[in-house]
Amino acid sequence: MIRSLIREMLLQESASPTSKAASAGLAVCVVGSPDSAGHLMIYDPNIIYRLVKEYRGAGLPVDYNMVQDSIDENPVVRSGVGWTTEPEPCNGAKVVTKAASVAGSGMGPAAYEAAIWYTGGLASDRLETSQLAGYVWSKYYDRDDIVKSPFDDIDDPKTPPEEDDCHLQDRDYLNYSYSLKTEPPGLRTLEKNHEDCMKFCSSIGIENLPFYLLQLFRMLFEQRMSEDET
Repeated sequence: MIRSLIREMLLQESASPTSKAASAGLAVCVVGSPDSAGHLMIYDPNIIYRLVKEYRGAGLPVDYNMVQDSIDENPVVRSGVGWTTEPEPCNGAKVVTKAASVAGSGMGPAAYEAAIWYTGGLASDRLETSQLAGYVWSKYYDRDDIVKSPFDDIDDPKTPPEEDDCHLQDRDYLNYSYSLKTEPPGLRTLEKNHEDCMKFCSSIGIENLPFYLLQLFRMLFEQRMSEDET
């Protein structure tokens, strides 16, 4: 029975998006506030380490441009999520403002997972949600380790408390705030990898790595939006 339980726990951890990111040596960076507005990036510090070695070997300057130029072939930022507060109560959840991941990276779920944990609860954009983003929320709706808190229609409320009042969308699974019951596996490793990368970058004169990662995420988001439009 104990062996069976251990196997089940290991299986659950191996299936966790954040655990997969940690196993790949990735890192997590948060810019802004989990309580108001911010962004979270899942990035690969190993790309930075490799680029520094390559640039130094070629006699090129090691600076922010090295990180930014990675967008053309192998972006340092693998995925990210942005959020903000909603003027409506919406169970106190933050709403996603933008999300993007490198095509084929499989790191989109890791960014969502970490963002849900840090913010204490997330919901989809209340005005419009794409089919692809809706698919993400439909997966959270079906998970047992997620706390799903339904919204009450702010235009036609059915319950007296205003805490759950929120603008509703056309798909039921979008009309909830989602929070995690337990900390995602591997999150501490992702945080440690970020701390180590910050120290490394500081030692070579790149002092504001989080800002550069945020800029790269914004570039990635615009790039993926352009791809969708075409």
